[in-house]
Amino acid sequence: MVRCVALTFSQVVVVDWSASAVPKRGADSIWMSVIDVASGDLLGLTNPPTRIEAREELVRIVGACTGRVLIGADFPMGPPAGYTKAIGADCGGEVRPWLQTWQTLSELVADDSCNCNNRFAVAAELNRRIGQLQYWGTPARQAGEWLTVKKPLSRQASARPAEFRTVERLLRAAGHRPFSWWQLYGAGSVGSQILTGIPVMNSLRTDPGLSDRVVVWPFETGMRDPLDELAVDAVVMAEVWPSMSPAAVIDEIDHPVKDARQVVSLAQRIAAADRVGALPSWFAPTVDDHVSGVAVDEEGWVLGVTASGQPITEPVEPASARTGVAEFTRQRGFDIRFEWGPEGLAALAPEVGVVILVDILRFTTAVSAAVQRGTVVLPYRWNDATAEAFARRHGAALAGLREHGRQSLSPADLLHHEPVERLVLPSPNGSAMSLDARALGVRHVLAGSLRNAAATARLALRLALRLAEHEAIAVIACGERWGQAQGPLRPAIEDAIGAGAVIDALLSQAPQCRASPEARAVATTFADVRNTLFETLCSCASGVELIVRGWRDDVAVAAQFDVSPVAARLTDVGFEPVR
Repeated sequence: MVRCVALTFSQVVVVDWSASAVPKRGADSIWMSVIDVASGDLLGLTNPPTRIEAREELVRIVGACTGRVLIGADFPMGPPAGYTKAIGADCGGEVRPWLQTWQTLSELVADDSCNCNNRFAVAAELNRRIGQLQYWGTPARQAGEWLTVKKPLSRQASARPAEFRTVERLLRAAGHRPFSWWQLYGAGSVGSQILTGIPVMNSLRTDPGLSDRVVVWPFETGMRDPLDELAVDAVVMAEVWPSMSPAAVIDEIDHPVKDARQVVSLAQRIAAADRVGALPSWFAPTVDDHVSGVAVDEEGWVLGVTASGQPITEPVEPASARTGVAEFTRQRGFDIRFEWGPEGLAALAPEVGVVILVDILRFTTAVSAAVQRGTVVLPYRWNDATAEAFARRHGAALAGLREHGRQSLSPADLLHHEPVERLVLPSPNGSAMSLDARALGVRHVLAGSLRNAAATARLALRLALRLAEHEAIAVIACGERWGQAQGPLRPAIEDAIGAGAVIDALLSQAPQCRASPEARAVATTFADVRNTLFETLCSCASGVELIVRGWRDDVAVAAQFDVSPVAARLTDVGFEPVR
């Protein structure tokens, strides 16, 4: 069985930090780029003048995205080994050195809304605690006993903590030029960005609205691919190095400021790696247990840097090779295509611009009922404690069990209960495939049903005409599962009928379109039962299951044909109504 390979992240954010003491834009200020991983589109390139505004922008970006977000910051997340103990922050117990460093810097550094900060005074105090001049570089007026303008000549190469972390030593040995944790001022300095940046990252990590989403790589994930352990809306913070993109690649970006070009270029590289399934290897460099232990405990690592100190090069393997999809299964040459389940979605998604998911009993019928009444539906894979937290974060109601008299997956209830503004609708079939479709790079994802077949077809054709290259439309019958949520696919006749209704509407509205044999077959299936939809759904396996449970009314709603003029389109928020 082919496995559907989903993207690790929905969005990638790369931040070039600045320790400027005054609000500043342009060169040598804060730049952040946001890339939509699935499409590769640049969603935003911002230049906030202050660190407080930069933090607010990061909170906004993360809050608006219902999927996973990777935030890459261009300063070290951890210090050279032994730093935590040297500054007197090592209090033992369960708090690991990296976190003790983060907490200490957050307590010491003051940074106001005008960028005025005390980083030089903090560095001098940390030097005093260490007992030697480790930090260096400052304007002459800030120099003193414990902080010098230039690098002290007396500093020994063997001094501890070391001048460079393990990953920086590897980079330097490979011919690259990372700069030292300790240099605060002058060309190439990164120390001031660290002192002002880590407190902001720590504030995001502890923010009440984000704390259950944020994890810091590699400290909280280990030096491995974190995908299997990440929540579907996790926010991963990692150290990146924007200048590791080749200069020629960076200069392809059309922007006058080099910092801006760098953050866009690196975000694009990360997103491209994710689209071909290569990004997990960026999180898992092959290093020995000692190096891994030091990195995870205190020093951190640079995302995408190998154990040899070289950045990972761009992957060239096509997504189809990673999913094992044979080229002949893609139904090329047809404007309208049809397949079953996650595997069919994986086969068709790379070459279509619009996907219409059909899960008649009951997800897409429920979505149709909800959007008809103005509710935005947020898809979620599982109905568990994580779904509750997800709903709280997005100010949404959480669909529960119908027996409890609350909003549920029941389309009949959704038509009769008081509508809510936002509803999280967990479903291991329809919801999961909605998220997979977006993750696989599909630009437009719609939820189709018998109730809104014509409206869905109209919207799909309108969207397909807007696309320059990927104008084909794929209709995917979600199907059911044998035995359990992760069991083998059970093709469900009600989904074939619903998919056929949508395909019939597409061909009626655009007779010039060519439908694949697979698509025409289900359109014929729909035509055969068009006048007996309710009876057919009641007697099919899924319908019998619902009727036995006392939910005949859900089957009746699912069998309604073209009663709603409202289509449902998946946006960054959820399935929204489109008339």
